[in-house]
Order: sequence, then C-alpha cells, then structure tokens
Amino acid sequence: QAQFLLVVLLSCATTSYGYWNEECGTPTTFALDNNHELDCAFRHMVMDYSEQVLGRQPQRVANSLNINACSNLPNLYKEHTSDKGYKMKERPVAHQSDDENGIFVSPSGSDTSGTGTISSPFATINKALEVVKEKRASTHGPLYVMLREGSYFEHVTVSPSHSGLSESEPTIITAYQNEKVTMSGGIPLHNLDWTPEQHNGATVLKASLPAALPANTFKGLFANGRRLTRARYPNCDDITGPSCYLLNASGARGKDPQCPLQSIDDIPGDINLNVLNQNGYDMFADVSTDIAKSAFPHAASDGTLPSGVNGTVVVEHPDYAWRCHEDCGWVAYSHWREMVCSIQDENNKAPCRFDHTYNTQYWNQQVSGGFYFNKTATSPYAPSWTNKTWSNPQTGIVHMYHSARWGGWQYQLQSRNDTDNSLIFACTLLNQTGQNSYTPLPGVHPCPDDGSPAVVLGGWQEARGASIGPQYTMKNLNNSYFVENIFEELDYPGEYFFEPTEGKFGALYLVPTPEMMKNMSNIALVATNLPRVVEILGSDETHPSEGAVKHVHLSNVTISQTAVTFMEKYEVPSGGDWAIHRGGSVFVDGAEDIHIAGCTFDQVDGNGVFFSRYVRNSSIVNCDFWDIGETAMLLVGASEKHRTNLGNTSNYPAFNLISGNHVGNMGVWNKQSAGYFKALARENIIRENVIHDGPRSGVNFNDGALGGDMLTNNVMFNLVRESNDHGPFNSWDRQPYVYRLDENNPNIQPDPATKSPRLGMSPIQHKIISNLIVNFNFIGSTCGSVSLDHDDESSQYLDDSNVLLYGGIKFFDGMDRTAQNNLIVHAGQCFHALTSTRNRSSQHSFFINNTCIETPDQYPYNCGAGPAPFYNKSYHVTVDGNTFIFQNATAAPLSLWSGACKCYPGPHTDAPQPCPFKTFTDWQNQGHDVHSTIEINAKNAAILQHAKELLQK
Repeated sequence: QAQFLLVVLLSCATTSYGYWNEECGTPTTFALDNNHELDCAFRHMVMDYSEQVLGRQPQRVANSLNINACSNLPNLYKEHTSDKGYKMKERPVAHQSDDENGIFVSPSGSDTSGTGTISSPFATINKALEVVKEKRASTHGPLYVMLREGSYFEHVTVSPSHSGLSESEPTIITAYQNEKVTMSGGIPLHNLDWTPEQHNGATVLKASLPAALPANTFKGLFANGRRLTRARYPNCDDITGPSCYLLNASGARGKDPQCPLQSIDDIPGDINLNVLNQNGYDMFADVSTDIAKSAFPHAASDGTLPSGVNGTVVVEHPDYAWRCHEDCGWVAYSHWREMVCSIQDENNKAPCRFDHTYNTQYWNQQVSGGFYFNKTATSPYAPSWTNKTWSNPQTGIVHMYHSARWGGWQYQLQSRNDTDNSLIFACTLLNQTGQNSYTPLPGVHPCPDDGSPAVVLGGWQEARGASIGPQYTMKNLNNSYFVENIFEELDYPGEYFFEPTEGKFGALYLVPTPEMMKNMSNIALVATNLPRVVEILGSDETHPSEGAVKHVHLSNVTISQTAVTFMEKYEVPSGGDWAIHRGGSVFVDGAEDIHIAGCTFDQVDGNGVFFSRYVRNSSIVNCDFWDIGETAMLLVGASEKHRTNLGNTSNYPAFNLISGNHVGNMGVWNKQSAGYFKALARENIIRENVIHDGPRSGVNFNDGALGGDMLTNNVMFNLVRESNDHGPFNSWDRQPYVYRLDENNPNIQPDPATKSPRLGMSPIQHKIISNLIVNFNFIGSTCGSVSLDHDDESSQYLDDSNVLLYGGIKFFDGMDRTAQNNLIVHAGQCFHALTSTRNRSSQHSFFINNTCIETPDQYPYNCGAGPAPFYNKSYHVTVDGNTFIFQNATAAPLSLWSGACKCYPGPHTDAPQPCPFKTFTDWQNQGHDVHSTIEINAKNAAILQHAKELLQK
C-alpha cells in the first residue's frame, strides 16, 4: 500500500518578527521571489495535509506557516488540484473509561478513607496502582485507573505487577470521560506572602518559602501554566525562540583542560569469529586494509557471517558491499572510538563529558574551560555587555552554541573576570595518583587555563565537541550565548530567582508581568521538581522479555512542568553527532504492548517520551507536544559497553508505531534536538506526524543499526532554525552493526561450537516515502542545507515519491541509496552527490526517475570535496531517467552541464581530461542521464497536481 509522508522543511529566511541569521541571506516573506502564488499554494497544501494525516484540526500550523502573508493571493492549491483526500492509516485509539471496572482517583480524594469508587476516590495514582496489583489476580478484562479533573503532583511507577493480562485486557491509566487532567513534575507553591522591593529599576516581589522543598526545585517555575524565565542576561521575551543570545564569544580562555585518556587495548583490527560469538559486545566491525581491498565473500543465504582467514570474519550485507575500514572511511571514526576516560568520580558520573557507564565514547572528550566575552557584542535585548556586577556567579549557567553550530552546550559558571573579560567554567580538578590513575579532588574550582587535568562541568549535551572559536562561515553567530540564574540580572518582566540560603527555607524573587500584577493573589505558581512523571520499568535487563511490563495504556492526560535535565548525565548512543539524556517525562524501559495515546506534553523541560532499550510492539499516537525542552520522542537501544554488536541482548526498541502526533516547538534548551530521534533501534514506523519549529532536525536517525525503519505520512517545517550543516531530516551511519538473526527467523539455531546465537547484519532498507519537504522557514532564521540529509556514511535508504521544495537530497559517502520518483522544486541543486577523501569505497547509489524543476540558470547537481562520484570506480552514483524542467526559460539551458566541471576529478582518476562537459549532450555521451530529458516552463497547476498525486498514490 502506498504511503504518504508530508514533511515541510524550512530554511534560511525570516520575517520581521524573527531573528535574522545574516549567513543565510536577506530575510524574505516568500521563498520564490517571482512566484508568490506557488509558494502560498504549498503552504495551503501543508495546512490541508496536516489536518488529514493527524485526523484532527492541527493547532499552531497556520501561524507557523505565516499563512496571513498569503491572504491577498489566490489559493492555487484548492483551485488546481483534485478533491481526492488522503486516507489516514489505522492507528491504536485511546480507551474510554469504564465505571464498572474503574479505580477512581481525584485531587480531592483520600488514600486513607477512599475506596476507589467514583463517589469515594483515592487521592493518588500510585494508590490506585496498588489496587491494580490486588485485582489482577482475580479480575479479567481491562482494568481502568480513572483520573478525575485536576492536577496530580506525584511520580508514578508502573512495574510488571501492574501489567494487563493480554492485548485485549490491558491496564489503562486515563482521564475520566476526557476531563482535563494534568500530571505535573512540579510542586505547587501555596501561601506565599509577597513583599515588593525595588531591584535594578524594576519592581520585584519577594516571598519567603514556608516549608523546605527538594534540592532540585526551582530549576523551572510556572505561573498559571506558563513557563517563566530564570534571571538572565541578555533579557528575552520568548525563551522558546532563537533570538535571545549574545553574539560571538571571542575565543576560548587558555588551553582546554585535559581529561586523561587511555587506549582500549582489546580492539582487534579484524573481526574475530570467536570474540564475536562468545563475548558479544567486545568486538569492532572493522576490516583491515589488506582484507578490505580484496574480494568480499558473501554472507550465507540466511544472513549468517562467514569465517575468514585465520579466524577473522570478512562480511558484507547480503547482496551488498561491505563498508570497509582503513582507507575507506572508517579509520577516522575508529580512531576517535579508541579512547575512553579512565576516571570515575564518587557519584559514578563520567567526568569526560559523557556517561560511559552506558557506552564507549565516540568523540573527543575535550571542551573549553571558559571563554572571553566580547563587550561590544549585542542582541535585540542587549546593546552592550552587562553593566551589573555579579556577587555570586557560581549560581550561573552558561548556554552557548559551539563553534561549528551543530548544537549547544550548557556549563556551570564559576567566576567572571572583568580584567581580561572572561567567563570561567566550574571544574573538578584531578590529582594523579599513578600511571593512568587519577582521583577527583573534592569541591568545585575554576577551570585551569594551563591545560592541566580537570573535568569541566558541562559541555556534554552535544557529542562532537569543539573548542570555542571561529569555525566554518558562521562568523557572526559563532559561540553565541546567554547566562541565566544570576541574581543581579533580575530586571525583566517574567523573570525569577530563587535564593536557597536566605531565610529558613529560601526566598523566591519574581518580576511580575503587568498581567500578573492585576491579580497576584490568584496566580498559581508551580516549581519544577521531577524530570520523570511516569516510569514504566521492566525488572530484568538481562532477559528483558521475561521481566517486561506488558499491556499498559496511558491516555488523554497532560504531562507538564518537569525539571530540566541539561546538567544531568548524557551519553553518546552511537556514531552520530548527537548526545542524549536517557530520560523523559514518560520513560519506558523493558516493556511490551505499551500505548501512549491522546496525551498532551506541554512545556516539559527535558525529553517528552523515551522508549529505552527493550520496548516492543508499543506506540505513541495522537499526542501533542508543545514547547519541549529537548527532544519530543526518542527510541534508543542499550548502549552499555556498546561497540557494534547488539547481538546477545535484543535490548533495543523494535516494531513500534509513532503516529498521529503533533510536535510544535522543541529544543527550548538543548539545541541538538528533534521531534523524533532514534539510535540502536529496529523496524519502527514513524508516520502521520506533524513536526515543526525547532533548532535542528525534525527527525534524526543517529545510526543505521538493524535497518527497516519506515518514515512516512509526516509533516515537518520551520526546522534547522538555529544550527548549521544539517537537514530537517538527517541521518548518519558511521558504524555497521550485527544482531541476533533468530529474532527474524526462529529456525536459525545457535552456533554448535559456542552455543551462542548466530549473528548477522540486516539487509533491510530504511524507507522514506512520499514526503513533502519545503526547505524554507516562514517565521524565523534557519540554515538547513538540504531537505533530506543522508550524512556521513548513511547507507541502505530508499527515498521514493517525495515532494521536495527549496531543498534537494544529499548522499555523503555511504552506499546502497536510491532516490527515485521524487519531485524536487526550486531546490537550488536537486541532488548533492558528496564524497570525502576519507571514503573511497561507497557504491550502489542511484538518482533515477526524478523530476527536477529549476530556474534557467541553475545546474541541478553538486559534488563533494573528495573523488567525484560520477567517475571514481569504487564510489559511483548512477543518474538516469530524470526530467529537468527549467521554469520560465525561453529555451533549454543545455550549457548548464559545464557546471559538472566544478567538481571534476583530477588526473589521478579514470576520468577523461580535460573536463569534457559543455552541454547536456556531452554529459549524456559520458554515460550519465542517458534516458533523462529537459523541458521548459512547467505551469504552477501542473506542479501542484503532480505533487498531490505523489502524496496520495
């Protein structure tokens, strides 16, 4: 059955109320200067399909599309396309409540005197779950925990003893008859006695807390359900947007502190069959230079790995070429992976940026210990550097982009030096006690500037760390930053500061907004406390299916007011650029048949829903995610001791459905965030979701592990607003993986010698089918480079029947990619066939049967910095059967194909010299686009009809 993915990806422009990144060009309201009607027609298409794929009226979409800019133009989409609608795929639905089998909970109930009936409810969800345990022994059919209207401030844990009996007899936690229910991660603040004070020219209200609160409280504060701002510089009206940073830290302070490293000494150059089958995790899928250059034996028909010379294994995907190691792209990455930090502190935290209790590191562990600030740097809210003295900078947190602007960092601030104009981060100093042996010293200190051993407190929120300083072309945005949680910066409406040492239980300071001042006594204040509101946790990590929570539903509730997690543990789950915090407001680990349905995730300050390790046949459906602190939805497998072998655990998400969700604005705090993120996961379906407004990608595949993911039926737009060198869809695949073959075929028996499961590699492609991608941001800045970004070694992808506006498709290194039947409109360059000098083995890539609509002066292809993909024998891209349409051209611009000479290979390749391309005919005579054609003057109506047919076929 044909599937449909509507993805709207927006790039490099802004309206008057957005923040302009000048590196992306002059702000414009319309993507097409000479064809406003077509641009508006596609906005209406986004509106229409958003509603169709969600099955409900999508909130926020019209504003995010700036649809008012089209109010005086005809709606060509409605006029020139058929009325045939998109048929939404079937998805799980939220169960309605059942009075007879219900256990009732109400904020006005009682856990001591309540009986759990509708007339005598319990007060807490956890009390109701205790009754679920008791009833499950004697009750068949669904069991309902029914929540009456109101807010619940508790941490809810669901264990295997709360499991349902079967798919048709689940345990269901749900709002009763769709009453408004909020499950909060915060603590309500009652009985505050406010005293007005004057502070920095602003009226500040002060209240002493009447009782002690947990230490984690006040990293966030909500007033009447809306997020307030910790006192910060520069000030900001909308902390969910990209406009509130000072520009251009002028460089790192001193040498970066060094975290001691030691090499892993058990990494084989080749895969050893015995190591592979006996030790599971203890192997790298690296192939030595000599073997890599020889002929590859194929895997057996059942996918198992063959033995090579001297006990090594030389493998490839069944029917595909293996991605090799030395001289073929893996060497650069494997060298990063050969280092781990040898230090653990007393709390078992990983001091070298990442939590390697989860995994072996991929990327360098150096981050800067501070930076010089530019006193003349400005932002819309800061005409110059602050004129206030900070009495206690240790409370401060620095938020900043790193120099490549791939993501952002947070650091604990230690001191501010106004003599040399620097901000110095906090560090744990290390004392060397022996060779490769260090002990963390107690306390927190300013980071040293002489490069001596120390652990910087921060910088782990993004994987590919880089020193603070200029890089690439983002000269005016490098290392832009702000500082929050500074008392003296409390001077702007909506800001607050909590001083824990003042009074008996601490004091809260608040600059009220004019609206708050009208009725301050009735303002509902909630301080954040819990990073996780609901945990669904299995009991056996070694045999997760045996200890799994099963058949549990959570539906029709709002999750809100969870605590930030950016200063907690992070890990690098696989070879992509991203680091993640393994947590979320709803966290599922070790479970089967779990369904999150019809929920709203409103201003959770960490991740939204996290499916961790073993989660099977579960779903996140029909949910809304608004203003999310990090990533909305994540599926991430086990990465403990992770190398390339997922084989002996089956400890990863698989066969799950992500469908019908609407994500509007994510990445408030963590700029390397997405609507959906996956790493070490297998054969999950992501369809019919609407994702828009974020700093980086809408969907990120951090690796290609295990294969089989289906991305379809989604809407994405206004993405890559705050970052660089990325696409609204992005993928990496820097390392291949093996897994247990008996998961697909139970007839495959264990190895007779070792009794271990047989391992192999997945030949299953990832499929991205029938997408509409508009690479233009209608309300703010963005630097999205392409629409579909298959970056570093991304392999085994099928991009089919996508409609791509203002951005094309990128293949960078890798193999086994096919882009076919796509409609690509005014992309600049339709196809980016990039390769690097580090990778000369990629192959089996095709750009075929696509329709590319361009301006009369635009050559449709782009090549990379390495060997040209159209000539290098081992890296070869086939282009054929394409239709090139040059809109508004008076004649076919055949001479554009001389543009191929810009990336023409040198004399070291097999290409003829000099560059032979002057016309399209020359290009075809060299064997490229032999069956392709050139046309001119496509009409808007024809483009729209073609797009709709692709999306609905």
